[in-house]
Amino acid sequence: MLWLTSLRRKDSRVIVANYCWGVSCISHSSAAVMTSTSLGNVDVLVIYGDAGPAYQLAFPDPNCQIDQLSGPTMISSNSSYGRTVVNFSIARGATLVQVTGGTRLVLVLILDTKTAYFTWEAVVPGPGTLGSQYKIGSNETALVIGP
Repeated sequence: MLWLTSLRRKDSRVIVANYCWGVSCISHSSAAVMTSTSLGNVDVLVIYGDAGPAYQLAFPDPNCQIDQLSGPTMISSNSSYGRTVVNFSIARGATLVQVTGGTRLVLVLILDTKTAYFTWEAVVPGPGTLGSQYKIGSNETALVIGP
């Protein structure tokens, strides 16, 4: 489910709701979802947005533990209406957040829009002539941040 909301009459934001990947889900995110994947027993979510405005990311379990592992974005969290809600204003750069206590370990990478412009998911080539074709020759990718 998606909602569209207006920001300062210049911009708009799509709010993602009930988004699932791997075995994890989020209730909603006002930051844009760039990509999501599973790495072994860890679900990874990459979100981004403009530096400055307030954002929310909510998990459908009220007992999640939120820990900031690195980065400049300051986060806070609380339990509300049966969910764990993470509030943050994005700072420039990349911030890594660990979420435990849900269905499985989740790592959330929070990027500002300018950093997201220089971030992509590259295919790690497999063997053979179709080795660089995702889902045919390789199912492995790497998240690359930088020019």
